[in-house]
Amino acid sequence: MTRHIRVGVLVGVLCLTGYSPWMTRVRAEGFDKEITVVLRYDDPSGKTPVEEITRLAEALRRHEMCCTVGVIPFACAGDSHDPKEQSFHPLTEPIAEALAESAREGLFEIGLHGYSHQTNSRHTEGWFSEFKGLAYEEQLEKIAEGKNVLERMLGLSVTTFIPPWNSYDANTVRALEAAEFRCLSANPIGTADAASSLLFAPATTSLGQLKDAVKEAREAPGSAPVVMALLHNYDFREVDAARGTMTYEQFSQTLQWLSRQNDVKVVRVGDLADATPRRYLDNRRLLRMRKLFPRFLPVESYWSVHLSEEAALHVRRSMWLGLAVIYGAEVLLAAGVSFILAQFVSARGYRWAMKGILLLGPVLLLGGLVWTCQDGDFGAKAILAVAGILGYCGGTWAVVPYRLGFPLRRGLKRH
Repeated sequence: MTRHIRVGVLVGVLCLTGYSPWMTRVRAEGFDKEITVVLRYDDPSGKTPVEEITRLAEALRRHEMCCTVGVIPFACAGDSHDPKEQSFHPLTEPIAEALAESAREGLFEIGLHGYSHQTNSRHTEGWFSEFKGLAYEEQLEKIAEGKNVLERMLGLSVTTFIPPWNSYDANTVRALEAAEFRCLSANPIGTADAASSLLFAPATTSLGQLKDAVKEAREAPGSAPVVMALLHNYDFREVDAARGTMTYEQFSQTLQWLSRQNDVKVVRVGDLADATPRRYLDNRRLLRMRKLFPRFLPVESYWSVHLSEEAALHVRRSMWLGLAVIYGAEVLLAAGVSFILAQFVSARGYRWAMKGILLLGPVLLLGGLVWTCQDGDFGAKAILAVAGILGYCGGTWAVVPYRLGFPLRRGLKRH
């Protein structure tokens, strides 16, 4: 027994100590790189004051920056979260001219931000969406009409689509391809097809967290990380004192800080030539894998950075190694403790207690699997529970062949 315990403890210690250099290696790689930053400004529409557009353009011009602007061609007149039929505020000529002028100057890239930015009644999963759940034909009609209106009013080609609330589905992707869009910019956890002709460029952070995101990109592996900061007019205190997080002056200071970063370049969504669907899917897998780690562990999954395909593959392999180390150590620890407990009970001849200990493991394992499947939770809590139970089962049942004089075994032989 002593030899088995020593081996188990040694393996557990090696696993636990191996976790630290694994994380250090992942974080330390990735210097001497160029960080790409994209600014995305959503929601300009016929309800937007012209002054908001010109103020944004002035700040960008002052610091020689640019951004992608998601424009709503027919903004709903009432609450965008209400699916009931509403009237529209079409894009006005003054707003269109202000947008077009800044776009011709290179300050703006114009993207289509939905049709009316009004949630539809067919989407009932607790999230707002203008397009998700609609038939392909209906989505294509809205997207094509919105694109035609913007291109006619602004005199510019519109090839970037930004779905309201960053919500869309596979029919949206099909409709965008049919409408000859080039890029889809939503969030990092949306739908994508590796064979799609679209580029997928997700927003990864807010403007207020941009400096932290750039720092994270510097620490990330790979040579071409992308950070996309999302902002709206209500993010400015001059527009919305309650929800605003910064003033226009602070926005200008952030742009000035960006301009002084030698390893940062600021581009528009349409300039991201390497935002492939495979890269998007690789990064989405990383975010999903992070949920498999216990929250109390310092696992870096780069929430605010869109990694290159090579970097995402490197991090994913490291995360798989980390998962094996963490839950392997848990299984060994649970097995060691349960083995000692079962040995103690067996050595004292507590036959019925030993039967209960042996039967408890399979019951707990079955119950844990049923609970996990019914709850739909395949995250860290479920894996922690199942790994612990597996270790318990292995440790307790290992006692049976280990102890030749096991009372239960003698009882079975008599029958």
